[in-house]
Amino acid sequence: MANAITSALGKLERRARYTAVGVTGLIVASVIAFPYVRDLARYYMDQSGMENPDLVLRPGYKVQIDGHAVPILGFDPCPEDPRPWKDYWIGGRPDDGIRPFTGCVVVKPGTTTVRVQLLTGGEPVMETWTVERREQAGMPATIVKRPNGDYVAPAK
Repeated sequence: MANAITSALGKLERRARYTAVGVTGLIVASVIAFPYVRDLARYYMDQSGMENPDLVLRPGYKVQIDGHAVPILGFDPCPEDPRPWKDYWIGGRPDDGIRPFTGCVVVKPGTTTVRVQLLTGGEPVMETWTVERREQAGMPATIVKRPNGDYVAPAK
């Protein structure tokens, strides 16, 4: 009886060691390969001629303004192209049945400023936000800044 238990524990220990070695090898390979995969993806995006998509904020999208969640409206027509590589809807695309025609904030690859209305509960406040483009970890990043210098972030 004792030999059967010892034998079973020995098999279990061997399997655990093989599993640990396999998982460790997978993690090490992933860490080594990740930068190359990112660079390869960027290379193929550049070679395909695929431009960065337009970033779209739908009407009523909430951003963090002075510690409060504030809905915003834009002045651009809302895109109707369903292809995600053409338009990237931040916060999700509105349902087809209730898709608005105007009021979106559209940030195209060449856009340097966007006009928005902050719906603070009282009178709507008009602001012109500055669009900054940066590289973060080798990939393009778009950042939007308010006139007071605060960066625009989604509401929590």
